[in-house]
Amino acid sequence: MSIAEDVATVLSQEERSRGENFKDQLEAYEKFRKRMEEAGVAPKKQDFSIPLIERIGTFSFSN
Repeated sequence: MSIAEDVATVLSQEERSRGENFKDQLEAYEKFRKRMEEAGVAPKKQDFSIPLIERIGTFSFSN
């Protein structure tokens, strides 16, 4: 299924159903993340500082 079809499916759902779907996805992600950590293959995500995010969002960053 394409992303456009996925978005159309979600938008056609009732609000309650969307919330339940989101909760199910979060639970599935947590299970997957824990399995990856147990296997020793979980990626270490880099934390970004707020000043970095602010620099990216300003015109002075390109100067």
